[in-house]
Amino acid sequence: MSEIQISIITVCKNSQFTIRDTLKSVSKVLKRNPCVEYIIQDSLSNDSTLDIIKEYSQEITNLRIFSERDGGLYEGMNKAISRCTGKYVLFLNSDDILLNQFNSFFEFILKNKNIDFFTAPVVFFRRPNYKIKRVFLSHPEKCNPLKKLFLSYVPAHPGFICNLDLLIKKPFDINYKGAADYNQILQIILNMRNKRKNFNKPIIAMAMGGQSNTFRGFKIAMSDMKKINKKFNFKEKLYLRYFRNILQHLFPIFLNHKLELKKITKELELNEKI
Repeated sequence: MSEIQISIITVCKNSQFTIRDTLKSVSKVLKRNPCVEYIIQDSLSNDSTLDIIKEYSQEITNLRIFSERDGGLYEGMNKAISRCTGKYVLFLNSDDILLNQFNSFFEFILKNKNIDFFTAPVVFFRRPNYKIKRVFLSHPEKCNPLKKLFLSYVPAHPGFICNLDLLIKKPFDINYKGAADYNQILQIILNMRNKRKNFNKPIIAMAMGGQSNTFRGFKIAMSDMKKINKKFNFKEKLYLRYFRNILQHLFPIFLNHKLELKKITKELELNEKI
């Protein structure tokens, strides 16, 4: 088997302080896997981002680099999607880390054919100590009210691995500046004809402190999400979302064993030292 199964996309602009971590993790985890391609979509960085990327150009199999002007993050993601050749697409931000568990996930998708999208937990870490601060759990299926307190119906973007054909049909709507990913995911998962499967361990560690974590970014995203929920008649009470966000910061304590968070923390620390 040599055909591309997964396309990993990283969209970046002036990411010189974080993208080395991302590239190291991809190089380490993929280990020249010919069935995975890595697409980097750069938005004309004017710092050392492209120089750092070129350092890893010989270490990462099926790496393709594009650097061109775009209208922002989501337009860059749409451009990258148009260049994918894999069956599924995974988004890896330029300050995130691909975890070793990705290899188990790769085997998981090979055993579960004809699935339209997969979901997975996402762990959030904070630099510079790489300590896990939050765990985002999701399960895009109907569940009882108690589980809704802990599980989000809409997964975090790095925990949403979707069939390429679906993403092409449902591109990012760039009119939503803070939640185009939420808009895309929601319309895909609300279509119950789309077959879904959950992988119960995280494959990406997402860095905290980005634009979406600022008050302004949060405000823009929440405004967009209200409009999107209304458009799709998706009824989720805001107080439930806020309560779940609080619980997500407690999950690293209570889910240590199930999610192997200690192992993941050591992996993050090792990645920092390499």
